[in-house]
Amino acid sequence: MVEVRLYDDVNENHAVITSGGAVKIIKNHDYSTHKGHCYTAKHVWYANPASAASDILFVTNSTNYVHLWYDFEATSKGEFTVHEDATATSAGSTITSYNRNRRNTSEALSVISYDPGVSSAGTTLTARLLSGIGGSLAGGGETSIGEYLLKQSTTYLFRFTDKSVTTSDCMIALSWCEGSNEKV
Repeated sequence: MVEVRLYDDVNENHAVITSGGAVKIIKNHDYSTHKGHCYTAKHVWYANPASAASDILFVTNSTNYVHLWYDFEATSKGEFTVHEDATATSAGSTITSYNRNRRNTSEALSVISYDPGVSSAGTTLTARLLSGIGGSLAGGGETSIGEYLLKQSTTYLFRFTDKSVTTSDCMIALSWCEGSNEKV
């Protein structure tokens, strides 16, 4: 079957026109998921000490373009930040990523780890505060409003810094698509 693809950069959609004349409008990330180019990974920290930082490093490779979304939650007040060009002194522990198309066996080329040694956070791209008055009213969560189009061969740091006086739990989850061009 012959397919013709038309891209709409403004609305981030594309149309697939088949040789039979059928037209289907697809969001780019939905198409990438179906092709097996989208992945997800997360890590949960339980009973983190007060004032501790919970870090995830995400390292893009030199050949693929990456579109990324994040999600985080915490049971205490604190600050969530995203940094670009972080410097790591140690990689930390690897986090397994999963292909979002469960029928596809391709693996992510980006490398993800938790609790790395970080000597420099790099440039802060975003910062979000979780507030509360303490106890069961502290904490909260944040989901990225839009996607990040990440640079190739770059180290990104996703960090939650606890600002409470007690232990807390926190979770950082990442979802991303990888591809050989910007239309992942």
